[in-house]
Amino acid sequence: MDRGINKSATVQMVTDEALVPLMLDAVCFNTVSATTDRNGGGTARVSFRISARGENSGEITVTRENMFYNPSNLAKAINGELVYIGDLLMNNKFEKVTLFDVNVDIEASSRCDVAEITRVNVLNGQVKPGENVSVEVEFQPYRSAKFTKTFDFKVPAGRKAGPMPLIVRGGGASAWLATVLQKQQPTDALPKQDDKKTLKDYLQDFKDYDKNNEIVIDVMPGMSAAPQTKSGDKAAEEQSAMTVKALFKGSTAKQKYPVDFIVDGETQVSVQVVL
Repeated sequence: MDRGINKSATVQMVTDEALVPLMLDAVCFNTVSATTDRNGGGTARVSFRISARGENSGEITVTRENMFYNPSNLAKAINGELVYIGDLLMNNKFEKVTLFDVNVDIEASSRCDVAEITRVNVLNGQVKPGENVSVEVEFQPYRSAKFTKTFDFKVPAGRKAGPMPLIVRGGGASAWLATVLQKQQPTDALPKQDDKKTLKDYLQDFKDYDKNNEIVIDVMPGMSAAPQTKSGDKAAEEQSAMTVKALFKGSTAKQKYPVDFIVDGETQVSVQVVL
């Protein structure tokens, strides 16, 4: 188990829309159970490919790779994304979708391949709009020595002079949302979900979701990464950004960096922008 074991499964799906998500759940659970040969904890790298066809969209191919960790039941920790996309395809409100096949590949280990962010340091004293700022991140892995990695974050070209607060986090981190949402006024209205979106839009959103084995660096919400235009437009932009979904999606300045371990934690750091 510690050396890592790879297991793949390819299945042809039934056409019953209600059964597909349940079958995907079973396929994922059985595959990882066969890989680990027990319902214990550990880390898994999961990739899957779904082939389907939509009445309006035509051929649909969904691919995804992510890493997951659970200390006690790895099999149940990794099925969420596969079940979600299966439900989205089969039960969406836009068009009928027929699934052809699903390929799931799982590499599992009993190791805890998780490292926590313990410190973030900006190596540049000052930086201009459009330039890169070097962000050094210190990690504490499980029962191992600390190590550091450096990531280059490009400052938005339209950024004004002054401090630019950044959030540096793992792709699965969410504690920072509470801080941002607490800044909202009680009278702030959250915008409704856009009813004009298509199935392709939702599939693209899924493709863009952050991964657990990614470092995410973005300008903290409330401090726009784009140049301010009109005061009225600015207020509308800030208000529309204050939803959990929009916060996870991030600003146009958001940058992601893949790593070979699951990133835990988050921290904030300030960068001084000069003209």
